[in-house]
Parts: sequence; structure tokens; C-alpha cells
Amino acid sequence: DYFTAYQSAGVIPKWVRSKDTFKFGYSVEPFVIVAVVGKGDSNPSISITKQPQSEQVLQGSFAFLYVNAEPYSYLSYQWFFKNKPIAGATSATLFVNNINTPQAGAYYVTLSTGSQPIKSLQAQVGVIIPVVIKTQPKALTVMANKSASFHVNVSGTPPYIYQWYWNGNPILNATKSSYSIPHVSAGNAGAYAVVVGNGLSYATSAAAALTVLP
Repeated sequence: DYFTAYQSAGVIPKWVRSKDTFKFGYSVEPFVIVAVVGKGDSNPSISITKQPQSEQVLQGSFAFLYVNAEPYSYLSYQWFFKNKPIAGATSATLFVNNINTPQAGAYYVTLSTGSQPIKSLQAQVGVIIPVVIKTQPKALTVMANKSASFHVNVSGTPPYIYQWYWNGNPILNATKSSYSIPHVSAGNAGAYAVVVGNGLSYATSAAAALTVLP
């Protein structure tokens, strides 16, 4: 059997075989419990090869966390959120569907081969609220050589990234919540709009017309 072969090859030197056999999971082959002589621990030690990773996810989407560890065939899992066990979260992976701000925080998993569990590193899950434009830029009619300013107000998870456009073309260095022209001329007339993003979402404002009077 596998035990005898591994023992002969020196893969598991000085291990003791149990008298009984057991089946684990979906395996069709019986296994035996072995212990290092003198240790008295029949449970293999656990090595985490891939820790759960922190991530930022958009509100309403999902978070996906996983852990890789050895010996894979013997492991049991329990995921925790803010130090409380998550019901039914007992596999190597964790999906948090339709995620919202109450699900933001620290997640980790404990792993066991039957003895004292070990704990993974914590993974921080952040929930990003999509950008919504609350106040649109307003159309303006101004006299030549006067100033004109467009403003936008947004909600969502900051920080925000702004880019203003004139007639569909990006305006150089126009990257704030407002855009001003100190002295307008007929050449500045047209449609002004802004695109606002926060890394995972963006919103485009309505176009505001600038009319310049002589």
C-alpha cells in the first residue's frame, strides 16, 4: 500500500501506522493515520502556500477570497468576518455575493487537520460605492471677456478623478470638480461636460452649453 511504499522510500521516516483505516472526503481508497514517533500528533502539520488577498470591490458585485495550503486532502476550513465565524463558509474559497458596505472589513480563515487550527493572515475587503452625479453643470450665457465657471457635485466613494471636456474633446489640466475660463471669447462657446471616476466606476455629466455674447 501507499504507506509501506512511502515508508520504504524514506518519505515518512519514523512514522507509526494506526491499526484501523479511515476514508476521507470522496476518496475511494482507505487511509491510515500516522504519527511521528515521540510526537504523539496524528495530524499532519499545515503549510499555507497562498494567503487570502485584500481587495476593493464595487458595491453590488462580489468579493472572492481563497487560501491555498498543504496537505490539501486532510484540511478543514472555517472563514471568519470581523472575528466571527461565517455560517457555511467551510471550503478553501469564499464568495460574498451582492456585497454592500456592512460586508466591508477583515476576513480570515482557520485551517485544521484535526488538531489545533492555524489562522491565515487577514484580508481587508473594501466596498466601493459607485460614482453618482448629484448636481449637473449648468448652461451659461456670458459676455465676452467675462469669466465662466462650470461645477459638478458627486457622491460615492472618494477619491474622485475628474476630466472636463469641450465639444467632446478633453481639456488639458481640467481635472477638478469645477472648470473656469477667466476671460471667455467666441472661441470658447460650445458644450462642456465632465467624466468623474473613482477607480471602479465612472459617471458622465450632462453637457452644459456656453453661449458667448459680444
